[in-house]
Amino acid sequence: MLNWSHDYEIGNSRIDLQHETFLGLVNEFQQIRLAGHDKNKLCRTLREICLYATFHFHSEENVMTDCSYPDLEAHKLHHYTLLEILNNKVLGLQMGECNAKAIEEFLIHWFVQHVKREDMKIGQFLKETTLGDHAPPGGVQPD
Repeated sequence: MLNWSHDYEIGNSRIDLQHETFLGLVNEFQQIRLAGHDKNKLCRTLREICLYATFHFHSEENVMTDCSYPDLEAHKLHHYTLLEILNNKVLGLQMGECNAKAIEEFLIHWFVQHVKREDMKIGQFLKETTLGDHAPPGGVQPD
């Protein structure tokens, strides 16, 4: 199980809280798997992770748009790719073609790599160009 750590914080409370919630859902998926729950419960939880990821990505993309983040389109591609993979994994799990432990390992690895490599860039950009949590719309600097 991967525990939440301040190492995953990018400095924007909205995004950080959503990352913590996402990691909590991944940990819930792991607990369900370890408890030996049936495939239906695992699939429902994985679908919840997909839906939450969709919400979080939209929210994160709004933050990036508001601060005129220069790598927005590339970052959106990372999001789109994960959602496509996750939706395929849901189907694979339903059909018995995907292993729940492998899905769990994929989610943990993806979370750590994405936050530390991609989302930290957003945090750094916010620190350098805006007021972080108080970024004005469009990244306009106050007088």
